[in-house]
Amino acid sequence: MNVSFAITLAFVATLSTLTISIVCEATADWAHSTIDSSSTGLWQFCFQKRCVFYSEIASVAAYIQAVRAFSVMSIILQGGAIFALLYACLDSKCHFRTSSIFLLCAGFLMLVAMSIFTGKYERDTGVVFGYSFILGWISTTACFLVSCCLCVVKRDDYSYSPDNS
Repeated sequence: MNVSFAITLAFVATLSTLTISIVCEATADWAHSTIDSSSTGLWQFCFQKRCVFYSEIASVAAYIQAVRAFSVMSIILQGGAIFALLYACLDSKCHFRTSSIFLLCAGFLMLVAMSIFTGKYERDTGVVFGYSFILGWISTTACFLVSCCLCVVKRDDYSYSPDNS
């Protein structure tokens, strides 16, 4: 496998994981109530197709603030992983491991965020999880998978020269 191909593949996988995390964070479809047809997200509450930001209605619950904080920190670390991969294109040193560590930490942060939200709603009757919630778990799994793949790839194993790319 060529170094530039490994970097490109890692970059695309990390960028995809970051995109999924941002969509998960931004959308208001984390949980649906089957009783009154409302849905909730991290930033909005929707009732009868009318969405209101949490800042407009009342104080935000502590578990929502915790999920927000952990998922935003995860997104920041995923962005750091992308910059480490971009730097790997310019530098001859191995930055796959740096990116792998960023993604591993991002995965753990997203795991904590998803666990907090799951713990809040798992016993509620009449609540169904939405696509944002599912994307959150996909993002968590993808962070761990890409991190493991990047840890396996060693740039030192490749003979890198500008002619070889």
